[in-house]
Amino acid sequence: MPTPIPLSLLIGRNVRKIREEADVTTDELAKLVRPFGLDWQGSSVRAVESGRASPTIHLLFAMVAALENLAGRPLPLAELVSCDDDQPIQINKGVTLRGGALKGLLRGQSAGLIAAEVQETAGSGLDALRLVREQGDAGGVAAGKALFGVEQLIRTSGEAESRAAKDLGISVGQLAYWSHRLWGRLLSEERDVRAGDANPQKRGRIMRELKSELQLAIEEAASDGDD
Repeated sequence: MPTPIPLSLLIGRNVRKIREEADVTTDELAKLVRPFGLDWQGSSVRAVESGRASPTIHLLFAMVAALENLAGRPLPLAELVSCDDDQPIQINKGVTLRGGALKGLLRGQSAGLIAAEVQETAGSGLDALRLVREQGDAGGVAAGKALFGVEQLIRTSGEAESRAAKDLGISVGQLAYWSHRLWGRLLSEERDVRAGDANPQKRGRIMRELKSELQLAIEEAASDGDD
């Protein structure tokens, strides 16, 4: 699964892409930004493109306005966060959103739906913490490392993990816990390792086998807990 990209770096990459397509330098773009309230030099543009500038509303407005003039076409704000829909975007230290959700928000999608996605991720983290405790994982540093590994899987989980969790009747956090315990990586990553260059039919079969392994591990843990 893709590694989360900081929001500022994603914006910077897209700014650079649009600027280079227009064949202008950073100094030239800085001049075009000045009428929109930013007293910039070329170094200011380079700071944005490298992800070192915080993406404030004022900055985004000025960049979109200047870049739209450069591109000679309408430039929606969502284009500054252009990426694959499943690409995790790190909004801040505590919140990561899928690229599709972030673009939807900038296109006018209800913020309530985005909040629900954030809350689902937070709930998944709590599910993982409960499992670390309930399954008797080693305490202290070892338990902390286990939980950290599971949280990383939660943050990078994609559509394959969401579908598998639904099929198994568990949360994404629980799926991440058992995937980490069985394979040390995401369900989709384990599928890709086993499948290699296999055709879609074989990849589907491998996914079913992996879900069976997960189901067995969950049932065995439940059985041990009843003893």
